[in-house]
Amino acid sequence: MSKNNETAANNAAPIAEQAEIQEVSTTDVTIPDDVDFLPANVSEGKSLEAIMAASQNLNKASRILTLTNVYKEFSTIGEIFRGVYFGQVMISVKDPITKDLVERKAVRLINDGVVYLNAGVNLVNQFERNSIPVGTAVEIEFIEKQGNVKVYSVALLG
Repeated sequence: MSKNNETAANNAAPIAEQAEIQEVSTTDVTIPDDVDFLPANVSEGKSLEAIMAASQNLNKASRILTLTNVYKEFSTIGEIFRGVYFGQVMISVKDPITKDLVERKAVRLINDGVVYLNAGVNLVNQFERNSIPVGTAVEIEFIEKQGNVKVYSVALLG
């Protein structure tokens, strides 16, 4: 342990034992050179300069995608929805039988700059079973209802 770290440790011990808060001198604290104070996205590839430059041009930027999710409920047999598959996410939904909130996987689809969700078990299973990759354009059709389960047809678009 370095002399500076030893001094800081010795100074900290009596403070922890005292009931009232005391001022602590930071002159004996040493910060290693490899400590990263930048946000995670800066240290993961974008330079601080690039982030600062982007922040200065926000008034010129246009919206690309609204990340607020909209639940897409299929209500009419034969209803069709097209979107680009954007992966899956866990959401809380009310169980139709017990009325309790339960966690379920939902597929995310982008259509015209809006992210839509649907947690239908049959729909989620089709995306998983077929390993549909993110970025794939799809057409979903609500084809029938079997009890409480809605059945969908998923077609790839090209």
